[in-house]
Amino acid sequence: MTATEALLRVLLLLLAIGHSTHGAECFPACDPKNGFCEDDNVCRCQPGWQGPLCDQCVTSPGCVNGLCEEPWQCICKDGWDGKLCDIDVRACTSTPCSNNGTCVDLDSGRYECSCPPGFSGKDCQEKDGPCVINGRFGDLVGSAVGFPGMSGEGASGCGAGKGQRKQWASSGT
Repeated sequence: MTATEALLRVLLLLLAIGHSTHGAECFPACDPKNGFCEDDNVCRCQPGWQGPLCDQCVTSPGCVNGLCEEPWQCICKDGWDGKLCDIDVRACTSTPCSNNGTCVDLDSGRYECSCPPGFSGKDCQEKDGPCVINGRFGDLVGSAVGFPGMSGEGASGCGAGKGQRKQWASSGT
């Protein structure tokens, strides 16, 4: 590198440093990395930055439910996915809980239903109480699933075993 090239680089560096210090002349001061102050005490932002102090990055065009840390990014908020954060991945959006159950979004697209009294199951789809198994009246813990006639605390569902039909008893029976 010649002496002229070195001098030119130093001058360019000094100009750049002098330009970035202009941010401190506005009141309140512009972010010196992202903008500069003009004579009318207004911050002028570099491309990719916005706001009265040039301290807010501009998200990628079309970014719907995202934010940025650096210009032109689209970092999705919780529950959103895709390049533009426009895909809803919250499990409760599809209202999976039946019978007025309350859905709670968990992490990784999972959910949990809080069932109202009288209902149970992952989606509150099971009605608690008596049921009819192959035409015979039974109840929720009357027999272990898959083992007709056996009862116990491990029983679940309506108690219908393999090949059996189950249906809830009508409230009139």
